Amino acid sequence: MKLRNISVLCLAGFGIACLSGCGGDPDFAFPFGEATEIVFKVTYREEAEFSITDKQEIARLSKLMVLAESEPCACKHFQTVTFRQGAAEFVASICEHCCDIGRGHYDMPQPFYEAYQKLLAAHRAKAAESENGALE
Repeated sequence: MKLRNISVLCLAGFGIACLSGCGGDPDFAFPFGEATEIVFKVTYREEAEFSITDKQEIARLSKLMVLAESEPCACKHFQTVTFRQGAAEFVASICEHCCDIGRGHYDMPQPFYEAYQKLLAAHRAKAAESENGALE
């Protein structure tokens, strides 16, 4: 029970830090820059999941994740980005034009989404190559 409470507090702390400081500050990198792993997941049509653990790549992606608040929309998000640091997780559901984090609604930072799309394409190409090699 105590471990669960600690995890909830860590997650809540991440959310409070983000919501208090994200507002468009290009130097803002917490909690994103503090992550030790970023997990990307697609749960629709061509499902995919891959992660980034390279510190330099995490830092590069974190700098692109600059959030500006927006009005809620009716998007169905089939993609998530999970920023992990130890046992704590910070999950953002995303699409090409918006991003939801907890109860917060934000415009999708286009540089981040473009970088994500490149990573996703590379992941799918690598998976297809591995699959074709296994079939031979």
